[in-house]
Amino acid sequence: MVIRGQEGEITLNAKPKIERINIYDPFFLSSSLSFTCGELVLEVKNEGDSPFFAENATVKVWANGKEVLVDVRRRGFIPPNETGSVEIDLEGWAEPVDYEELIDGFDIRVSVDGEEAVYKVPPLAPKIEVMDVKTNGVVISITNNWIFPITTDWIEMYVEGQPIKFHAWHCDLDPNETEPLRVDFIDDVKIDSTVEIRLGCTSVKVKV
Repeated sequence: MVIRGQEGEITLNAKPKIERINIYDPFFLSSSLSFTCGELVLEVKNEGDSPFFAENATVKVWANGKEVLVDVRRRGFIPPNETGSVEIDLEGWAEPVDYEELIDGFDIRVSVDGEEAVYKVPPLAPKIEVMDVKTNGVVISITNNWIFPITTDWIEMYVEGQPIKFHAWHCDLDPNETEPLRVDFIDDVKIDSTVEIRLGCTSVKVKV
């Protein structure tokens, strides 16, 4: 914004500063073993001397380095030296974060008119306990101590280091939720074999 006066022109600019990134509607895609979310809400402080209009801002979002298509919802403006919300619709997220990337954690990076902030997602490391061992399977307990929902479709099983086929009931767990789960072997598993159960970066081993 340019103001003309007796002493010449004065340029006033909005200066957004991202103070917090809130993630809403996180969900996973069981079919492709990947993760995405529906919406980001940014808490933005305007440190400039001119109103900040969200609809005029250049907003970009990256998930683990891959740019996400976004739609900034028009929610008015943020006056100078005040803080407001900017809602970002991520329904155009064309490349969800792969399950392998969830294991080590990933980041969501947001840029508003060049001002950047990063939301770091911790590694996926649920708690797994073996409750019972049977000749044809195991019963485990899973506690989701991650910050987002998880699915048992992400479970992997190995015998002596080799992947095996198995059947487990589909179950979605919200954060801090614990559920028992029966896992039945489809492949033959010999007695005294070591079975490894993996979910994220958590791994437990049991003799059957």
